[in-house]
Amino acid sequence: MRAETANGMNQGSWLSDQNRAVFELMSNAETRKMWDRKFKARYEVKLEGGAVSISMRVENKGWETFDFTCALHTYFAVDDIDACSISGLKDKTYVDKTVTPAATKTETDAEFKVNGAPVERIYADVTGPVVLKDGAKKVIIKADSKWKDVVLWNPYGNDAMGYKNFICIETGCINEPVTLRGGEMWYASVTYTPYKDGMPSWAAGLADDLD
Repeated sequence: MRAETANGMNQGSWLSDQNRAVFELMSNAETRKMWDRKFKARYEVKLEGGAVSISMRVENKGWETFDFTCALHTYFAVDDIDACSISGLKDKTYVDKTVTPAATKTETDAEFKVNGAPVERIYADVTGPVVLKDGAKKVIIKADSKWKDVVLWNPYGNDAMGYKNFICIETGCINEPVTLRGGEMWYASVTYTPYKDGMPSWAAGLADDLD
């Protein structure tokens, strides 16, 4: 299936098939009112082998060099935020945005837990996988080297926002903008692989069906 729109901010196209969805946005009159650059952005989601992969592609369609930052705003549903942990961030520096002014610190925990307070952190130069554990379930997040940073966010204590049942773990390029000269392209991808009871989720689902 494919669709195209050409009205203001929605100028672009999308397509989908059995295991893939692709969304594209082209610069147009409305985008140039906010940011006067020519670009094409492509966002792809793919389901394959029991995992979800997301990729971003940005092209500079003009002659002028431009910079940009971006992040994948991925929210993970959890059973209980107080029982969750996140590993893969130890010894990384991060900006703590819950204090004023924002402070730069170093992560000391091998398995970070929210621990009863709002969290808003930007970790720099995260090169290895990040793992979210939620009881018997976990998700392994593997980003390629083009993604530089990881954001953690949870509005702990805010019942209206449902803080108890989600954690935001964003893969992004935030601290250091990406620079593209005219005609250049940037591409990056990340894969999310879920597990349950130590097994890939798809296999655990088959085992549950056989019980």
